[in-house]
Amino acid sequence: MRTVTLSIAHQTTRFGTAYVVGLAGGPVGNVTFEYVHIDEARAEPAVLDGFVLGFLLYAAEHADRLVVEGPVTAAAIRNASLLTETWNAWIPDRFRRFEIEPERTISDAECLDIAQRNGRPGRSIAAFSGGVDSLFTALRHGPASDLPGRFDVTDVVIAHGFDIGSHDQRSFDELVERTDPFLDSVGVRRHLVRTDVRRRVDGNELLHWEHAFGAYLASVLHLFSDEFGFGLIGSGEPVTKHVFPWGSTPMTDHLLSGGLMSIVHDGAAYGRTDKVERIARHDIATAVAKVCWEGTDAGRNCGRCEKCVRTRLNFRAVGVNDPACFDEAFDDSMIDTLVTRNQIQLNELTAIVDRCTHHGIAEPWVDRLRSRVAFLASVGAE
Repeated sequence: MRTVTLSIAHQTTRFGTAYVVGLAGGPVGNVTFEYVHIDEARAEPAVLDGFVLGFLLYAAEHADRLVVEGPVTAAAIRNASLLTETWNAWIPDRFRRFEIEPERTISDAECLDIAQRNGRPGRSIAAFSGGVDSLFTALRHGPASDLPGRFDVTDVVIAHGFDIGSHDQRSFDELVERTDPFLDSVGVRRHLVRTDVRRRVDGNELLHWEHAFGAYLASVLHLFSDEFGFGLIGSGEPVTKHVFPWGSTPMTDHLLSGGLMSIVHDGAAYGRTDKVERIARHDIATAVAKVCWEGTDAGRNCGRCEKCVRTRLNFRAVGVNDPACFDEAFDDSMIDTLVTRNQIQLNELTAIVDRCTHHGIAEPWVDRLRSRVAFLASVGAE
């Protein structure tokens, strides 16, 4: 029987508080999550739900038995079982069911007592990157929102080590400086967590990013489960256009919840252009939006990669030709450079064409995009 043992070492660093996740028995020795705040230390987590759920796919690939050296809630164990079944159904040759053996299982009743003692019912924190999805979530659920039934998002957390490598401090500092004016404008507090979870081992990432990113986000959010009852992840695709398997979906994100924090998949009823339409009504959000992950400067939008061009087309579809988040004016010839790597990207471009058709937008760039989408659909993803 293959056994992986998950443990946590809690350390004070010169930058804040580090949680070193040991994964003994697997191909990677440890992974670090560091809460960056020199003036505010964080306690050891009351439960290890976030780490168990965050590395669930790692265990499903490398273990028949996951031994956890620490407490895990009964809710997290239930959800982990259901989520593992889902991934096993999606990719049976890679992900298999496994047993979880925690040092102690925290009951639902105990979780309720902990939450009441911490005095945090209803408080919410959201994952934030400065991209379209997280801007939309912050606008919808921040203190300035009048959305009926909104989550009480008072704080956000930015993960350093996802889109921007953990070694690239300059670009990350640039992102933080870029987005702080927006966070100030909507009245939410920012937290920073640095992680090396995407570092390469023998030339490969620990897990395929498109499979694991939702679970990694949940791990970061669960670091705050002593203060917040809800952790929000902005949806990437509308519920009507989802492609499976994918690391974050409205069907699976709630299964990243534990007994102290519920993970919420926010905004699945909205397409990307719908979200951009809301962002376009907020000048600061429009100016700070950061969507690029391919450009040479990781702290800025290159304006020319697939995601930058696609986002510019989202803005064009709602009447904003040259949003302030891009440094140069749009040229219709950029449409001809679009290459899609997967079905999700093709769906997004198709949705822009469909929206323009529905709203009677018959400008030359729409015809050009329609032709490009037809070509990309005929040749398939790269």
